[in-house]
Amino acid sequence: MEQIEAKTQWHPAFCSAMKLELIENREDLIYQSEYNLNKKPIAIDLLVIKKTSDIEISNEIGRIFKGSNLLEYKSPADHLNIDTFFKGLAYACLYKAGGSRTNEIGADDISLSFVRENMPHKLFKILREMGYTIDNTYPGIYYVYGVMVFAIQVLVTGELDPDEHIWLSSLTENLASDNAEKIILKTQTLSWKEDQENADSVLQVVVSKNKDLFRKKKEAAENMCEALRELMQPEIDREIAEAVDAAVAEKDAKLKKQEEEIRLLKEQLAVANCK
Repeated sequence: MEQIEAKTQWHPAFCSAMKLELIENREDLIYQSEYNLNKKPIAIDLLVIKKTSDIEISNEIGRIFKGSNLLEYKSPADHLNIDTFFKGLAYACLYKAGGSRTNEIGADDISLSFVRENMPHKLFKILREMGYTIDNTYPGIYYVYGVMVFAIQVLVTGELDPDEHIWLSSLTENLASDNAEKIILKTQTLSWKEDQENADSVLQVVVSKNKDLFRKKKEAAENMCEALRELMQPEIDREIAEAVDAAVAEKDAKLKKQEEEIRLLKEQLAVANCK
């Protein structure tokens, strides 16, 4: 019987990656995954709320952020088309209208982000034909201007600078060898337990979708370790010999000192007996 491959859980990894991208503002933001936009089960992938309105997000991904920030993530197999775009706008409208009192959430205090690995050429073409303006504000980050009241951006993770955004840029089935090394090294720098757990969530997906690459990395590391051991063996042997010689010399010095102390003690006892 053919084995059915388990569906990759991209969305939890995306939420974890966003938290790591915005790690410098961890104390300023509240994250709510799969946030229900209405009493019925309509949910946005991630809602990020600023604790105070005057907070400035250091990461360029969050420069567009307002008080409430909705993020819709599309995995490599999903499409970001014009209908998806307007569905996201509908989500933002539902969120704006969902306050406990009239106009509790201002439309100008909401941002909407669409996240996808590849450039949505057809979407951008249609948006331009409809009168929208697309501005490539930062590498991989496109602001959408037009008649809509919400601040909108499209994050093309495949175009993000991996030196600045390794977490989001690693959410791919075609991870570059250099980026595999970068995400491993970046993971090793994390000290907070929550950050480590988020990194694990990202790595589980990244490794599972790039098994051959990480297998080669592991084999190369094992071969490198063996080669380094062989290369360094003369130095290791010399250091061991020097350490043994030093230990023997120190022991001999202690024995000589003890022998001298015993000799002096015997002389003192002999003098005392003569008296």
